[in-house]
Amino acid sequence: MIPELDEGNKYPGLTRCVESCGGPGCGCFYFSSGCLFYRIFHVPTDEKIYEVFKCRQWERTFRLEMTTISGRRTATHELTLRPTIPLQIHGMIITLGAVTMPPTPDLHFTFISDGSSLAIWRHDVASNLICDSEEAARSLNCSVRTSCVCDPAESKISCICDDIGYIR
Repeated sequence: MIPELDEGNKYPGLTRCVESCGGPGCGCFYFSSGCLFYRIFHVPTDEKIYEVFKCRQWERTFRLEMTTISGRRTATHELTLRPTIPLQIHGMIITLGAVTMPPTPDLHFTFISDGSSLAIWRHDVASNLICDSEEAARSLNCSVRTSCVCDPAESKISCICDDIGYIR
């Protein structure tokens, strides 16, 4: 571990080295070129764990409200039905027969969720931070992809990154 990179080593990232100035003119004892180490890392902006995913198959369910009248008694029930699967309630069997659905192109999108909210992932690139599980994400044990181009600038590094920000 390189002590100068301690702060960045706390987070998922990539450590790299580029050839840099060497010799006495650059403050180095050796006459060979130097190695300028740098780290590109991702710092969480909040405590939430986000999941980016696609749904391979959709299960169609239909919620409906049913009111029964028996003599002078009226009862209202909320039901969830799935096509062709019978549901028995108060001595009745209800089956949803044929279902015709219009084309729904939004169902083929990639989604992002924090476990309580869901949105369409409108980026045409994959996430830069890849975690194998929710536990790996919580412990920041993730791998990083980045599209940064970095060049040495004397004793510093200059990077241009196309990485996308996720939270708006």
